[in-house]
Amino acid sequence: MKNTKVLVYGNFNIIHPGHLRLLRFAKNLGDNLIVGIFSDKMINNEKILSQKHRLDAVKNLKLVNKAIIVNEDIVKFIKKIKPKIVVKGKEHEKLENKEYSIIKKIGAKLIFSSGVSTFNNLNENFYSHNHINNIPKRYLDIHKINKRKIINNIEDFKKLNVLVLGDIIIDEVISCDPIGMSQESPTIVVSPNQKTKFLGGAGIVSAHCSSFTKNTWLYSIGNDDNSLRFIKDKLKEYKIKGRIFTQNEFTNNYKKKYISDNSCLLKVSELNRYSLPSDLEKKIYNEIKKIIKKIDVLIISDFNYGCLNYTLIDKTISLCNNNKVPVCVDSQSSSQLGDILKFKNIDLISATEREARISLKNSDDGLIEIAEKVIKKTNSENLVIKLNKNGIIIHSPKQRKKKDFYTDKLPALNKNPQDTSGAGDSFLCGTALSLAKSLNIWEASLIGSIFAAYQVENFGNVPIDRSKILSDIVK
Repeated sequence: MKNTKVLVYGNFNIIHPGHLRLLRFAKNLGDNLIVGIFSDKMINNEKILSQKHRLDAVKNLKLVNKAIIVNEDIVKFIKKIKPKIVVKGKEHEKLENKEYSIIKKIGAKLIFSSGVSTFNNLNENFYSHNHINNIPKRYLDIHKINKRKIINNIEDFKKLNVLVLGDIIIDEVISCDPIGMSQESPTIVVSPNQKTKFLGGAGIVSAHCSSFTKNTWLYSIGNDDNSLRFIKDKLKEYKIKGRIFTQNEFTNNYKKKYISDNSCLLKVSELNRYSLPSDLEKKIYNEIKKIIKKIDVLIISDFNYGCLNYTLIDKTISLCNNNKVPVCVDSQSSSQLGDILKFKNIDLISATEREARISLKNSDDGLIEIAEKVIKKTNSENLVIKLNKNGIIIHSPKQRKKKDFYTDKLPALNKNPQDTSGAGDSFLCGTALSLAKSLNIWEASLIGSIFAAYQVENFGNVPIDRSKILSDIVK
């Protein structure tokens, strides 16, 4: 709309994709987007970047026509600016909004939105293939992280004992040559020329861990059929201990992907929808009890395919809490089945935005409000929201009590991935191992992001190359 002044305001401490969505939405409402940044004097209850840094960051956004420091009550500020539209996050809609007292007087509108739900590539600049070089200096400086510390901690992972619990998946990639179109129907015809199997799900999470740690155990369930031999051979190859509990009623999980010239043509999933019986649940729990004193961290890789039920989850987390063993969880949602809220009192939840919104049944609120609600409902220490090619948002409310940063972002460190299907698994491994070493969430999320960057440059699910990461950091 021509000559329409739109106003947005807030702290803008760390500009993350949620801010950009809201600003993009606001910009679409008019041609003159003004952003108010609350002054340092107005914000005195938390650690925050200086108003100069925050103002400069907003000014550098191409979406913004003008950025101004707000030094007064917001009602007075609105009266001075006289916008036609004021935009606030969706989470404010049901709260008291004193802006209404001035909105009608100046003939303006107050609109609430979480912004658009799709992402654009925010930075198309060239990124180094040494992914360590792609870490934002701002992030390292704010959280006082240096490369030597990263190296020391990754090297120290070899002292850790890890337990992984969750669903195993066999990933099969079928490479095809295109033949043409069928003459009988509008169907693409291909000829398979190579089939490759990979260990996926909790299997590849444990394989990543085994590349770095002293001991890794995996507990899962499976059917004693021909594919179980492949699983056991891979676990032996990757030096993973533990046990696959067999159940005749269970079917092993298969995901098949048909590709041509690195483009996916079709995905076919043969997945279990199995309810864990109480006798098998007790067997798994008793095995965990036997080794819990040795374990430094529990990683739960939950695909909702039958390995876990609510009772096993609650009992295992309680056991870990009693033994001061950190618990880190990734619970993936296929269609609408996932529910990350079933994991209570844990150290880390790693979830996509979609998984968080499905669990909350909330498609409206902004990203930070979504993060706050997940943390509150699960009573968990930390939440990482994965945003695909836009990286991650890290939310850690306990940092707020220390008057420290409690929300930050990290971009994806690999901007030219070969295969992104294993990014979440490798991120979970790196972050969990870091938390087991008592690193803070900022250091842990960075190491997790480094692991993911190196994993996605590989084709298929293969364990991370530890030596490659360490050599690149040294360079």
